[in-house]
Amino acid sequence: MMLIWIIVGLTAFFDVYYIFYLGTSIIGYVMGHSRGLSNILATAQSHVNLSTSPTAATQSHDGMTMSEGVAMRKVFGVGWRMVWSRLAEAMYAECLISEEHVNQMVNAAGTVRWPPSRNDHGVLESMVSSTDTFTKLRFVATECRGEPRRGESRVGSSPCISALYIFTHVGAEPKKFDRLQQDDVNNGNDVYVTFDAPCSVYAVYFSVVGTRRDPTKWRLEGGWVHSDATKLLIQAEVEYDRRRKDILGPFFVEPWHKKDMGPRQSMLNLDDLPAAAAERLAFFVHSLHGLAQVNTEAPGRVVEPTLRDDLVKAEKMAVPG
Repeated sequence: MMLIWIIVGLTAFFDVYYIFYLGTSIIGYVMGHSRGLSNILATAQSHVNLSTSPTAATQSHDGMTMSEGVAMRKVFGVGWRMVWSRLAEAMYAECLISEEHVNQMVNAAGTVRWPPSRNDHGVLESMVSSTDTFTKLRFVATECRGEPRRGESRVGSSPCISALYIFTHVGAEPKKFDRLQQDDVNNGNDVYVTFDAPCSVYAVYFSVVGTRRDPTKWRLEGGWVHSDATKLLIQAEVEYDRRRKDILGPFFVEPWHKKDMGPRQSMLNLDDLPAAAAERLAFFVHSLHGLAQVNTEAPGRVVEPTLRDDLVKAEKMAVPG
């Protein structure tokens, strides 16, 4: 009789054991499929594109998709560079990558290393934070669609954009500035606006002129009247197609973004990293795209923008662990 109860007990134990793992495997499959991880073992993720240009795209197994930089901004908000830098330092702390690899990762994202003691103080001071306010914004077009045609004046004519729309915070109504000021230099590609009182900047749109002087590469700098010091708010590229778009945007101000001091390679080659680190990043990237897709189709299923942007509202350089 005792032997029968032992057999019954062992049978019940193994039934529960296998039922548990059967349930977790089914749930895991559903979660992985919803996060876009179905073909992660069948695809070779060899590059990570950390460009945040609206036209940036990466080749994947199912065609072209958004870049990893755009996906991170969709998932983590404007403070995504903080998360990326912290991710690189975490892998360095686990001895998965070398210090050279950490520098490659943060440079690809156009940011700096964590903690702040690793960085030059001047670089940190030149980066914008969510609490910064400005009295002057300067729009600089570094490249345009083409040289002015005959009859289009270079200097002293209308600026390269016709209006600048500024959002001071999430949910705010845009402030339109169509009386843009310009210096008699840089062929009219350098324009600025001033404010009566200091204000913060969250995102911008701008209206194009509709000529060959429309900007294709540009940056937005924040500064103060009677001061030459500036902070980089946005640096972006624009591609124009046959469809006429009078207003382009939105372009979001991205904190913890250092000024571009030369050519920056936003493409990170995973083949240059150790196998263990490359495998983790490949899994992270596939999961990231799945979350970004969910964010696009059903924003209520992920962290709301007003909450995720709290990453950059904490004390200066205080990145969550």
